[in-house]
Amino acid sequence: SVQDRIHGQVVLRGLLVAVMDTAAFQRLDRIKQLGGCSFVYPSTSHTRKEHSIGVAHLAGEMGKHLAKTQPDLNIDDDDILCLELAGLVHDLGHGPFSHMFEHFMHLVEKKGGEAPWEHENMSAQLLRYLIDANDIPVHEYFDCDTAQAECHINFVVKLIEGLKDESPWPDDLGRGEQK
Repeated sequence: SVQDRIHGQVVLRGLLVAVMDTAAFQRLDRIKQLGGCSFVYPSTSHTRKEHSIGVAHLAGEMGKHLAKTQPDLNIDDDDILCLELAGLVHDLGHGPFSHMFEHFMHLVEKKGGEAPWEHENMSAQLLRYLIDANDIPVHEYFDCDTAQAECHINFVVKLIEGLKDESPWPDDLGRGEQK
């Protein structure tokens, strides 16, 4: 558990702690949530790491609330863990100075870059990287086989990146469209 200055005592599950214990996540402690604002207002020292822990907590609370108040949605514990993980890693792809970095990357694109650069896509790539590079046994945290664990990670990625309205529902999420 960690003490959050907004939400108080926040209990984090093992998978979230394993992800937090990686260099890819810990670097968020050096990225300001408000970019360069802290140069003008020094007391604005909220970091992407602090923000991500709070989002993970709130995503889990939202999932639990929906599971309790709308049982017809069939939200289970795996879904809630996916929500928490997506909340925790949704900002992994931010670079120095947060959105200012993203603006810089868009300028580079105009000068011959490849695909559009978005921090959400980079967050998804970094999630997959940190799981592989740190040998995080995702299947053990979900208590499932590795194929189902991959579906959970695919679901987390879609929670981060989003799905366009006109896009068909992906068949690699382990969940139907009703979820």
